[in-house]
Amino acid sequence: MSVARFIVYLALCVVGTSSLHADSATVASGYLILTIAAGTSAGATPSVLSFPFQRAASAGGQMTGAVTSVTANTITNGSADWAEGGLSQAATPYLLQFTSGNAAGLTFLLSTVVANTATTVVLDATDGLSTDLTNLGILSGDTYQISPADTLSNVLGTPATTGILGSAAAPINCDQVQILQPGGWISYYYNTTSNHWLRTSPPRTIADNVVIRPDTGVIYNRFAASSLSIMLQGAVPSVVRQTAVLRSGPTALSNHWPISLTLGTSSIQTLPGWTAGATAGTADTVQVFTPGTGWSQYFHNGTNWCLAAAPTAVSDDVPLAAGAMVIINKVGTASGQALLSQPLPYATVPTP
Repeated sequence: MSVARFIVYLALCVVGTSSLHADSATVASGYLILTIAAGTSAGATPSVLSFPFQRAASAGGQMTGAVTSVTANTITNGSADWAEGGLSQAATPYLLQFTSGNAAGLTFLLSTVVANTATTVVLDATDGLSTDLTNLGILSGDTYQISPADTLSNVLGTPATTGILGSAAAPINCDQVQILQPGGWISYYYNTTSNHWLRTSPPRTIADNVVIRPDTGVIYNRFAASSLSIMLQGAVPSVVRQTAVLRSGPTALSNHWPISLTLGTSSIQTLPGWTAGATAGTADTVQVFTPGTGWSQYFHNGTNWCLAAAPTAVSDDVPLAAGAMVIINKVGTASGQALLSQPLPYATVPTP
């Protein structure tokens, strides 16, 4: 695929792009406008959002480089030359994604509790992706990239910067955002008295820096009577994705890419341990949100995706929009996580 065709392809699918060219020293970049539906007289209207771009790193040292060694929860690059503590600030959390090797596509949140050194970073102990790095087959020389994490404050902003509707006191008659965390859904709102994002349930702790991982998303419940548009921009994902899915129960899974997929092209059904079945009652399921319609449930019968409400209706072509997410529900009681691998849905940009 030529550079020109790649530009046109992303322009059609991403809504708009800029600098969509790449060579060995650059990566493709783009933008995506997310529209959040207006509330109605009946109350808040839900929209589902995810954030597919990578932010530009501002910290010093090697933001891309090669691994020297790993332990269970640390990654070392002997020549990284990071500013000590620079990748461990609570106000500016960072993510590390492996870009080659057996762990390519896996993304980890870096600790803001244990400071990084000039050569070593520590993984966040509360991150949703919990694993022992020594079990992933990571080798010396495997490459990584570090980028700032999306948070409630830097993505969704404030009433003044993005137009979200806050509340001066309790979370009543205001926009609310739900994020699936270990243990269940947590809701947040913007408090216009403290000028911070807070949890809706007591204790209403400050939540400005709550991380929205790139492999998850949010449910945005818009109470205001006007719709809201949020522009996302940054580097386009250029590595295959590996992400953790709970072996039982719900997992919120983003469409990681700035283009639309379908259920059939999502590879969700290839998750190790995926349970297919003749009906939704005996199978793992995926819930897909359609604006104006709501949630629909689908299952895989071993050959095709099917609508739970009409099991004979083949649903492989159901769209998964750019900047959206689905909810996977795994049956059973198995513990732990399985890794879902998803290939790049577009060609790598060639060198001009």
